[in-house]
Amino acid sequence: MAPFHKSLDLKSFLIITLLLSALAGGVLFSMYNKEVKALKETRHITDRLHTNLTTRAVTLDLKDVFINLQFIANMIDVRSFMTETETRVRKDIEEEFIRLCEFSKDYDQIRLLDKSGMEILRVNNNDGSPAAVPPNKLQDKGSRYYFQEAIVVEPGEIYVSPFDLNIENGKIELPLKPMIRFATPVYNADGQLLGLVILNYLGQEVLDSIMTSQKQHDDFGSTMLLNNKGYWLLHPDKKKEWGFMYDDRQSLTFQNEYPIIWKTVKNATTGQIKDDYATYTFSTIVLTPQETDCDQANRRVWKLIRDLCTANPTLLLFNYLIYYAIISPSKGGRHGYSAERTSVG
Repeated sequence: MAPFHKSLDLKSFLIITLLLSALAGGVLFSMYNKEVKALKETRHITDRLHTNLTTRAVTLDLKDVFINLQFIANMIDVRSFMTETETRVRKDIEEEFIRLCEFSKDYDQIRLLDKSGMEILRVNNNDGSPAAVPPNKLQDKGSRYYFQEAIVVEPGEIYVSPFDLNIENGKIELPLKPMIRFATPVYNADGQLLGLVILNYLGQEVLDSIMTSQKQHDDFGSTMLLNNKGYWLLHPDKKKEWGFMYDDRQSLTFQNEYPIIWKTVKNATTGQIKDDYATYTFSTIVLTPQETDCDQANRRVWKLIRDLCTANPTLLLFNYLIYYAIISPSKGGRHGYSAERTSVG
């Protein structure tokens, strides 16, 4: 009889152990699901906040360009030189433009164009060694789209070009040089149009600022910047960038790749939208010189998007735990914020 009782006791023990294990497994699974859900919600909130702050920081940085442009356009020497191109005045203006390039590293070129589009004075940044371009090296930009669009803006208004790649002597400059051009007309005392002041802003500064902000935020997901037509200005796959500048890349758009997501992104200022693979957090950078309503040519819209893969919750949880336990403290806090990062937004 003793062996029988021992066998019964063993079976009871195994059954109870299995039941307790199943119960513990259920509790752990429930805790796991709650933790994953909480982490996802935290990620979505911080992504929305960070994306909005990044767009605000970019907009504020670019607003400084408007101030510099208006200052140049109202310089007495500039108006005098554009009326009569005297050598003495030329030298004075070139020195002023060189000092501005030295002070603000964001300008690739500072130019004066006459009303036909011919450059009459230009200072190049030259990778941090600014210098004036000799008169015989100046170029005719009368056929360039940005001149034709800027020359017709109203007095006192500022034209902002699309964000594209720089063209020199009819070809895309290599290595690629992303560019945004800011222009305003110059008039004499009698109200006659003399030409344009154009500041070529190094667009790579915008892209670098966005990428630095992402890395300081965390290392998850990817960040993209789109123009208003859905072309990528920034993408993890560099081959997809600047599709509108190349004949064989015209179809490479966010709209073609994610048509449903694009519909929401295009028509909303900020938000989040999900598909089966990722959560897309987006906000809108609106760059306009005038506080009031202005012509569409003076208003540029870009979309900043962060996508976070949601297909593998186990991997997501593991990555979060590693990041917050090991990586984040070295960056200055639970979410990686630090004194340096605050200035980036």
